[in-house]
Amino acid sequence: MSQEPLTPIFIEVADPATAQITVSEVLLGAFSFTGVLAVIAMVLAALFAWTLIGLRGKRLSRTTNDATSAAVRLGLDVSSR
Repeated sequence: MSQEPLTPIFIEVADPATAQITVSEVLLGAFSFTGVLAVIAMVLAALFAWTLIGLRGKRLSRTTNDATSAAVRLGLDVSSR
């Protein structure tokens, strides 16, 4: 009973070829990402400003009585001239 020597089987797994990326595609991707970040920043800034304006309006509506307000009125309104 003579056996033949085992020979290893090599299977070569090659990665699929990828498409080449040009400089213009990289720049387009970078600028689009930057644009998305800018739009998100503007939306967040608008929400923050809207919140601050709303809080200021509520605070001013609560202190309509000058006797209860501790602030000093300088009378710099256009209507006081």
